[in-house]
Amino acid sequence: MVLVVLVALTAGAVIAAAAGARRTETAYPRLVSDQRSFDVATSGFSGKADPPQGLARIARLPQVAEWSRLDVLTEAAVLPSGRTVKPPELLPQVDLRGRFGLTMNRFKVVTRRLFDPRASGQAVIDFSTAARLRVHVGSLIRLDLGEATDRHGASESVRIVGLVAAPGMFPALGVTPLGQLFTSPAFMHRFGVRPVGDPTLLLRLRHGDADVPGFLRDLRSAGLGRANLQFAGDQTVGVQRSIRFSVLALWALAGLVAVTALATLGQSLARQVSLDSTDHAILRALGMSPTQLFGLGMVRVAVVATLGAALAVPVAWLLSWWTPIGLARVAEPTPGFAADPLVWVLGVLATVVGLVAAGAVPAWLAAGAARSGPSAMTGEHPSRVAAALARVSRSVAAAVGVRMALQTGRGNAAVPVRSAALGSAVAVVALVASVVVGASLGRLLHTPRLSGYAWDAFLTPGTLAELAKASVVIQNDPNVAVVSRGGYSDVEIGGRQLLAFSFHGDPSLMPPIVAGRAPVGEAEIAVGPEVMREAHIRIGSTIDVATPRDEQGRQTRLRMAIVGQAVIPPPPFAQTKPGDSVIISPSAYDRLHPGEPQPFLIRFKAGVDADAASARLSRQLPLAFVYPATRTTQVEALGGIATIPLVMSALLVALAAGALGHTLLTSIRRRRRDFAILKALGFAQGQLAGVVAWQASTLAVCAGLIGVPLGMVLGRWTWRSVADQAGVHPSVVYPLSIALVLPAAVVLAILLALIPARLAARTQVAQALRSE
Repeated sequence: MVLVVLVALTAGAVIAAAAGARRTETAYPRLVSDQRSFDVATSGFSGKADPPQGLARIARLPQVAEWSRLDVLTEAAVLPSGRTVKPPELLPQVDLRGRFGLTMNRFKVVTRRLFDPRASGQAVIDFSTAARLRVHVGSLIRLDLGEATDRHGASESVRIVGLVAAPGMFPALGVTPLGQLFTSPAFMHRFGVRPVGDPTLLLRLRHGDADVPGFLRDLRSAGLGRANLQFAGDQTVGVQRSIRFSVLALWALAGLVAVTALATLGQSLARQVSLDSTDHAILRALGMSPTQLFGLGMVRVAVVATLGAALAVPVAWLLSWWTPIGLARVAEPTPGFAADPLVWVLGVLATVVGLVAAGAVPAWLAAGAARSGPSAMTGEHPSRVAAALARVSRSVAAAVGVRMALQTGRGNAAVPVRSAALGSAVAVVALVASVVVGASLGRLLHTPRLSGYAWDAFLTPGTLAELAKASVVIQNDPNVAVVSRGGYSDVEIGGRQLLAFSFHGDPSLMPPIVAGRAPVGEAEIAVGPEVMREAHIRIGSTIDVATPRDEQGRQTRLRMAIVGQAVIPPPPFAQTKPGDSVIISPSAYDRLHPGEPQPFLIRFKAGVDADAASARLSRQLPLAFVYPATRTTQVEALGGIATIPLVMSALLVALAAGALGHTLLTSIRRRRRDFAILKALGFAQGQLAGVVAWQASTLAVCAGLIGVPLGMVLGRWTWRSVADQAGVHPSVVYPLSIALVLPAAVVLAILLALIPARLAARTQVAQALRSE
């Protein structure tokens, strides 16, 4: 029954993780379908086209099934912290026709509720912007309406009544999403607000992406080919890349637990088959063939596998409540319990087939061994460690317990102790690896510099005239600890458009260098890991770097040597793949972009609230763009899987504990005669309990000595692979808890030995020896 429960729990967890991975992967596409997502959005035109007239003509194109128009209320808003935010950090919008979010591209309410269309003081904000700006339900945001009304300096406040999600609002990998706030139509009517800037037209096409070619053709025919278009499909690809980390984490959880379970439970089944084969020689003498003995041995295996697999289905259904995970949990249209019949069927079949296959070999060997009688089932392999301990130990119980753990025993008392230790070692390897990955992920989430942000705020003056003023304001600000100059520029490498980060000033604000060193001259460059992969280059290679061509087709070129690999954070609200940027020196920047000033990189003093300090700077420099450093989208994506290592560790501990407990129970049953002899020789109940405790502890120590170093190696390799894909620093953490794995395993083994020890102490000498 112990094996049935272990199979049900582990198989249920594996099935739930696999089903959760599929549910997580499809969550956003299902949201796009369920919420009637837009297919194309346009917010203006290149050139001299008139936006209102052009948008009206676009809305009448034959491919358009439905449209919604969003007007911008203001280009400045004041947060509860007092910081002024501007587009693209926050864009207050309204749909006067009440379509967007309600009938088209419908909102999914993440927290509380939608605004009342008739209430002028209510608004909703997208969930990712709310987290980034530290805004919550009940917050008041003041909208500067000076340019949108006839009242000079007018402003009105709206109260956030809900956090929402909808297609187009989810952070895509490598992109800081546009902050979006939506008021009710009544706000615009009540305060006489005129839209500012260009409106955004969102379109649903009659046949979705299939209509895009025809839509573009008719757009050009109407003379509107210079419209600035955004396609929902492109955003979906970016969101799916963000969700990919969660999907891979769940598949890794399923795979690692499945492999560990097969190793530990397979060994447990093998021991059970070996235990049940005690009477095979007698049955063989009575006329049963090896084939019949094999079938008899497989009966228990089949029963355990079938019952465990059947019970795994309700376990998987209960665990489905915790999926999807990460960003996909916000996108999931139907949260709660979910069924995945395909995964359930395949999981049940895989469980039965895997366990039956694991039990087939020991069952066949046991059936074949019965041909030669009991002698074929003997074979003592003395342990040198046990012999050495027996010579030096004053505790007979310790010597006997260690010998039972390290020696298989003889005849019908033989126990496959090596396979038990190996199965437990596999569980320890997986456990330690998950601890290393979890600790490394935790450091990444709490150390912004590992994702490239060595600064707290990024400040770009609004005008050249404000540049000198900004320098004075920042230098005199009491909250500022360190300030340097640095920013991003466009370059071409190998025909690809990339962003180059340039920095000069305090070296503590330099993005971290993973390998090699930082560039120091105009002929040196450090690159991100994605650049290395795409261009098939390495440290020591040389590449051509050029500026984009100007209107006359001219560009500046430099031949640069790669001197390092760096972690380069994405610029605010620009789209880049993780690790797909470069670092150039100040002299190289001056050569490529002569005379162009750079923004300020600011680190505040310890204990200073970055939002409050940034708000102070924005008040003093009203034309500047002040952006507090936040987690990159890839770090946010990795944050969504932070609980996976903990869940994996808990499952592996439970699996290892169950397997060890089963080993002790079967060992005591198999060695009843040995315990009876010990008791007849004068062993007290406490000494017999000590024998079992020493046996359990020895198995735990063996598993730990093998599993801990291998787990550290596996954890290091796994985390470095994840960090490389995410474009973050591959800093590996070996937490103190690893040193506690071995003593914790011993303590757990002793606790698990309590019940088997009690059974061993209650052995009836006469009955055991008579039956043997």
